[in-house]
Amino acid sequence: MRESPVPLSIRPLTPDDGSFLWDMLFQAIHVPGGHPPLARDVLNLPELARDVSDGSDTVKETLEHCARYRDDFDLAYAFELGERFGLDPKMSLSAFSLGIRSAVNAIEGLASVAALKLFDEVHHGMDGPLPPMTESSGRCTLLSA
Repeated sequence: MRESPVPLSIRPLTPDDGSFLWDMLFQAIHVPGGHPPLARDVLNLPELARDVSDGSDTVKETLEHCARYRDDFDLAYAFELGERFGLDPKMSLSAFSLGIRSAVNAIEGLASVAALKLFDEVHHGMDGPLPPMTESSGRCTLLSA
């Protein structure tokens, strides 16, 4: 085994490493050749911010964050879906199981207004049965099995 020219130390992450993680996340974003560099505030997008978040955000804060950075996000609908899932909007995401965090992810996608939504294993970790959810207003959300 070769010796490293620089002494290395492997240790668990600590809260003091937060700014380093944000820097590494920003550096890891691929920008295709010929495109202008991204502004650092791209890290505020919920789908990126959760990679470094400590999970202390509440359900309410998470959904409001989505609305702040997505013009097509229906916050009222997101809160309605949260009620259907029985989520306490004041609870921290870190207090939830994988299944409930998956439900929050599903809510984020469902509350984004789009003509077509594709979900890949959005049910990951969710315990069945899911709450029955259908809409007569043309929105189809979730159907229980």
